[in-house]
Amino acid sequence: MKRRLWKFCQPYSLLMVLSMIPSVTGHAMSITVSPIRVEHNVPPGGSITEAITISNDDTSPAHIRVRVEDWSLSQDGAITFAKAGSQPYSASPWIRVNPREFALAPGQSQEVRYSLSVPKDATPGGYRAAIIVANIPPPSPGEKQRRVMLEGRIATILYETVGRPVPSGEITGLSFKMDPEGKATFTISFENTGQVHIRTRGEITIRDRAGKEVLKAPLPDFPILPQSRRHFTIAVKEDLPAGEYVAELIMDIGRKELLAGERRFSVRQ
Repeated sequence: MKRRLWKFCQPYSLLMVLSMIPSVTGHAMSITVSPIRVEHNVPPGGSITEAITISNDDTSPAHIRVRVEDWSLSQDGAITFAKAGSQPYSASPWIRVNPREFALAPGQSQEVRYSLSVPKDATPGGYRAAIIVANIPPPSPGEKQRRVMLEGRIATILYETVGRPVPSGEITGLSFKMDPEGKATFTISFENTGQVHIRTRGEITIRDRAGKEVLKAPLPDFPILPQSRRHFTIAVKEDLPAGEYVAELIMDIGRKELLAGERRFSVRQ
């Protein structure tokens, strides 16, 4: 593979289980959803039907509602949810779920099927949606519906790749610092300039002044959404003796060529 290299100068030496918010009975509810992440490749005009499983691991009954929403990530990886169809690259309008509301007795599980139909004129790219599972206490008999309901929720995250979009992006930063415990920490900045999500694959290799490999650290498996930027940190567990080093970053984003970045840094006593 070919490599594209960025050099960075520096002046100084990333099965879901959720304990939901307290219910009206005063204790937390425990609901599980599986799977928590699904990725599909679907052609324009294509469709799929699959299912998720929702389980009540609590000793109290649960009242479940299921809906589809958009979601996004901040540059630091924090997830946010939004109204279906309100975000770029939304697949939410293409998805239908069934059943949408049901009760779950303690220890009971329920399969929820979802169908996705991609429009024939959909532009090739990476789209996304979230199937939100919410536990909402139903009103007691004779009680009026509350305006504000206590709600705990979890989600299955969907990545829908339509067609064969070409991934594209660049490393925009590679910084170094020593943490309070004296461990080397690297922060990688990446910009996804393409139309499909990318998952971080690669490693950082640290070499000493003579070019000898000192250690190697894999990149965490993080998503970087289309047309977005992401910062993520790698903490090196091993101690580095005082000296001059070079950090070599290699990233594979699914293209023929690898992306590479380089940072020289010093460790002082």
